[in-house]
Amino acid sequence: MDCIATAEQTFSEIRNDNNSTTNTEEWNDFIQELKRRETVEKARLEARDRARNQANDEHRERQRILAANARTNAGDSNQGGLGRMGEGVGYFPSLATLQFQSSIPGPSPSVAEYENKEKERLNTILKWMCFIVLVYFLFS
Repeated sequence: MDCIATAEQTFSEIRNDNNSTTNTEEWNDFIQELKRRETVEKARLEARDRARNQANDEHRERQRILAANARTNAGDSNQGGLGRMGEGVGYFPSLATLQFQSSIPGPSPSVAEYENKEKERLNTILKWMCFIVLVYFLFS
């Protein structure tokens, strides 16, 4: 039994007992308060479920957009390859080079944004370190 059913059953048993002097109004208020708390709790749980579902939907949509962007960007650039070879311009790569041209796939769409930010940060650190070493050699 839940709290409300237990309270109603206890109230009915007390009311049926002739020897008991009980305040009916207090019991009714108590039962009404339990019912009010139950509806508030249900509303809170439903709101939490709606918020969770909305966050999941937003995350799925973001992943779908990232995947679509990765697919369109994959068509624009040659990932890990030898570069563009125009008609009649360029060189003739060996068969081994052609086999491994696209063997290293790009990052998954869910990680690509973070990986690109990290690459930019590491490139900035590398440039500053090179600058500091260069300045050190110039002054020593």
